[in-house]
Amino acid sequence: MGRRPELTVALLAGIGLILIGFTVMPHLLFLIPACVALAGVTLGSRSAIWLTICFSLLAVGLAGETGWLVPFLCLSGFSLARGLKSRREPLEIIIITGAVMAAGVIAWLAVGVLLSGESLREGLGIWLQEMRAELLSDIAGLPRDEQEAVLQRFDLFLQLVWPASVLLSMLFGAGINYVAARWVVQRFAAAHLADWPPFSHWRLPWGYSWGVIGGLGALLLSEAAGPQFGPGLAAIGLNLSMVSSTVFLVQGLAVVWYWLSRTGMGRGLRLALVLFSLFTVFLPPVITLIGVFDCWFDWRRLEKRGKADKAGKAGSEGGKEGGEAGEQGRPRVKVETTDEAAEPVEPVEPRGPGGPVGTSCAGSPGGREKSGGAGAASSDAAGADGSEDAGEESRGR
Repeated sequence: MGRRPELTVALLAGIGLILIGFTVMPHLLFLIPACVALAGVTLGSRSAIWLTICFSLLAVGLAGETGWLVPFLCLSGFSLARGLKSRREPLEIIIITGAVMAAGVIAWLAVGVLLSGESLREGLGIWLQEMRAELLSDIAGLPRDEQEAVLQRFDLFLQLVWPASVLLSMLFGAGINYVAARWVVQRFAAAHLADWPPFSHWRLPWGYSWGVIGGLGALLLSEAAGPQFGPGLAAIGLNLSMVSSTVFLVQGLAVVWYWLSRTGMGRGLRLALVLFSLFTVFLPPVITLIGVFDCWFDWRRLEKRGKADKAGKAGSEGGKEGGEAGEQGRPRVKVETTDEAAEPVEPVEPRGPGGPVGTSCAGSPGGREKSGGAGAASSDAAGADGSEDAGEESRGR
């Protein structure tokens, strides 16, 4: 693949997604942000910009005005790349990337409305028709009158909460893009990313709980606002409540997964229990509340553990710095050696009255013993002479 395999993978994957997306499966187009993020993380923003230009030209040349969706989606790839480089929580990265994707889709619809002169309702007509077709297949067994009533309520509901529906769809796509981009980066070891935290440690900052508070507050105020502002506040409250409840449902599942893991339960049984809870009626709201209150009470003690880890790292770094400073401040004694001391000293052979001692057998063990004995005797004699001299001197005094 060359010297830059990650760029080759991103380019080929993006071209394949565009070709298949505009011909067979349109949903694959929403995976293009992962290709842009891969280039942005590994090679920088310049490579991501070049990929965006290439993908945009290919999409517009292939699909015309509909192809303008691709450059708006590529913008979320830059947000995803920035999130991957940071040390934010995975759930927070997915939320930010999904919000940018939803804003890009709405901007694409607005640009299409301005260029074509149609209203926004007409621009969303195709999407609404697809949703109605899926609903009709689900309620095909009901009588005709009940089907019409369900469709009317469904149309009214979608007209109120279509922003939340778009955002939730983009959040799901952002999660897939996050997992795909991170896996490819780690596969090629192209960049150093923050450690992937386990699902049981996923947690949002407490500020995101204001979405739940704002949604419930808007719904309560809509009843007292009257016919002039009531519908607008109700729409805002429904959209905020839908998005925030879905997000905190994921965090609640993380808390439940943490509690189940503390009991020593196997992974397969935990997964079965979590999936079963999602298909019940009363458990998802309870799990959502667990996720909301975890932002305030920190039932898993993750915040305290994070502070303790930071304090431990700071202490270890401070100890290292103190040790280095102590070594720098400690006086060092420098031993200088002269050339004379470095030169080897030749041994002086002891000489006796008849010449050198032990010369005849210097190379044999006996010769070494004789020379050693002579040296010891001479030292003893010198010591005796010295003691006698000292005694005479003391007597003279």
